[in-house]
Amino acid sequence: MLIKADSNGLAPWLAANGIGIRDFGSAPGLEGCMRITIGTVEENNTLLQAVAAYIQQVKA
Repeated sequence: MLIKADSNGLAPWLAANGIGIRDFGSAPGLEGCMRITIGTVEENNTLLQAVAAYIQQVKA
């Protein structure tokens, strides 16, 4: 999965929650993008929960 987001905020948040990502923020044409590889349903659910928690924190 390749997503475009605030990689300066989301990438460290995911890493702190044990989710490995590849930050492509400095690659030409991929500014703000990161790559996340999901292998299992459990890993996908963990990712979704972490992203939802990040969004709630940013909103607060």
